[in-house]
Amino acid sequence: MGVLRYYQGQLEQAKEIETQVYRAYVAFGLDRSGEAGASQWLGHINEQQKDFVEASRYYQEAGQQFVAIDWKQMVMAGVAGLARCALAQNQREVAGQLANEVWNYLGEHGAWGADRPALLYLTCADIFEATGSESTAREAIEKGYRELIERSYQLSDLEWRTSLLENVPENRQLLRRWQEMHSRHN
Repeated sequence: MGVLRYYQGQLEQAKEIETQVYRAYVAFGLDRSGEAGASQWLGHINEQQKDFVEASRYYQEAGQQFVAIDWKQMVMAGVAGLARCALAQNQREVAGQLANEVWNYLGEHGAWGADRPALLYLTCADIFEATGSESTAREAIEKGYRELIERSYQLSDLEWRTSLLENVPENRQLLRRWQEMHSRHN
């Protein structure tokens, strides 16, 4: 429900729900992936609310949990969140280092297994643009686009495929950026 409220733009309700989920996981201590996931979503929510310090705290905590259970793709999602928060706070050098870490991981493994793969590529592209690495930013959009399209073709149902591409905000944004990039260079 918290994730649904997040995507509906109801950030306060999303925060309430995810905080309850997070506290339940911590209290019972039974599911480190659930605790890490709730922490990661609290990072996303706080980031959208422009509380970058709190978002970073949650991203770091989620990262530690994901490291403990060896879920590297989700560790990278937290690193990407930290990179976005650093950029938002005008810490370009830190943002660039973090984005390079994510980019290197994507170069070796792709984003398979991450909960928001398009966001990983968009994060890298945004930070590379902000730090003057235009060609690497374009490469991030291109690679993210290819991976998203490959993923969409794994869905045999055309309606589901269309929904994946058009109804998930970061997927829609990646497609738009790819189209803009290609319309400028053609």
